[in-house]
Amino acid sequence: MRGQASCCPVTMEQYHTLEAVLDGPKSMKALAAEVGYHQSTMTRIVEKLDAQELILRVRKRPSQRHIEVEITDKGTQVCLSMRDGCSQMIAWILDAIPNEQQELVVQSMESLT
Repeated sequence: MRGQASCCPVTMEQYHTLEAVLDGPKSMKALAAEVGYHQSTMTRIVEKLDAQELILRVRKRPSQRHIEVEITDKGTQVCLSMRDGCSQMIAWILDAIPNEQQELVVQSMESLT
């Protein structure tokens, strides 16, 4: 599992950020609130994603300080690919658990989230 996770092109924090903008552009403030990171942390994450051309930062008028973040086609591909990989990993983990215990594990994870 570590090998699968380490081959990903972005960190989990970056992945969560991509997922948050998958449904449309968001302001930095709204993005930080949705993902649950401090704005300074969000800025660093967005800068790295921008450098990889996975997102775009768009300055909105009239205030040049207001920035919206939107996902690129490349970012969408990375995000969806990682989502599929995560789903496969979860299925693999659940397959290792006896059938009669799988529902309990799923319920426990839902409670944790």
